[in-house]
Amino acid sequence: RGELTGKLALQGFADAPVLVWRLQAQPLADGDTHVRALVTAPGLSAELEFNVAAADGAVTWRLDQGQIDLARWWRPMAVRMGLNASMPGDLSAGGRLNLKGEGRWTEAGIAGTISFDGADVSLGSVEQNWSVPALKLNARVELASRGVILRKLQLNVPKAIVAGLELTDATLVATGDTPHQVAVTQASIALLHGTLALQPF
Repeated sequence: RGELTGKLALQGFADAPVLVWRLQAQPLADGDTHVRALVTAPGLSAELEFNVAAADGAVTWRLDQGQIDLARWWRPMAVRMGLNASMPGDLSAGGRLNLKGEGRWTEAGIAGTISFDGADVSLGSVEQNWSVPALKLNARVELASRGVILRKLQLNVPKAIVAGLELTDATLVATGDTPHQVAVTQASIALLHGTLALQPF
């Protein structure tokens, strides 16, 4: 049994703050080791559990709960997933996302999935003259040896302001199969007492 503390600079996350971590290790009767971890940084907190197998050193991990402040972490995450090139340079984001996930960590690398959800997320761009004061976001990303893959993203937008016009009840669903690539599979918006659906792109 013991405790370790330290700091970690994330590779590939542009402008991301340094993470501060604390680990508490507990040996188990079967020889495995159970580890609890608390990770914090400006705009981020996470509680994780790890089980280290005595037989081969493989690690299973679970993110019990986590929270991210999008005002601080939106751009670092977008850069890491290769989405920044398609975003306006002045894109701002606000609100908090809740996180959960699980996976494995072996000699081949880390693998698993992390889910994000937020019910009061804001986005906007002065350069492109649009804003979304509050939306619901659900996303699932896959961590793989070839990179981070955005498996699914769903946005439900009650109201958006675009070039001075108010739009309501918009929905966007996007999926991905490879890193840095996302396809929009569903997009619709309420218009003139009906619904305007766009073709996938």
